[in-house]
Amino acid sequence: MIKMYSCYTMIKKSQQKARNRGRLGEKEAGIYLLKHGYSVIFTNFHSKFGEIDIIAEKNQTLIFTEVKTRTDNFKFGLPEEAMNRVKLLKIKRTIYEFFIKYPNYKYKKWRIDLVTVVLNSFEETGRIVHYKNVEIN
Repeated sequence: MIKMYSCYTMIKKSQQKARNRGRLGEKEAGIYLLKHGYSVIFTNFHSKFGEIDIIAEKNQTLIFTEVKTRTDNFKFGLPEEAMNRVKLLKIKRTIYEFFIKYPNYKYKKWRIDLVTVVLNSFEETGRIVHYKNVEIN
């Protein structure tokens, strides 16, 4: 017997797979940051403007980290290409919400970093690149 899936079911499964892949990338990025001397303070901080994947600290500086994960077939482009001006604006607005919710952090230096994770076909980490102090021209 052949199973028939509706288009909606196939889309939902694809979205779930992408979310799982994203969470795996965030986990790998967190491990990478820890290995490089960062202290992870929060993960998946949400506000009405969006989400910050990882908030870490190193050398008395807060690092708001966006994680982009892709598979190595690059069907949807390189992970670096997913960071754009609109995404950066949402991150900045979310940072301001973070400082409102946690005012004891607002006098620290801070920056926005991007960590890209490329997974191979077995969903193993193939490459991690850390871009510090991201700005979009």
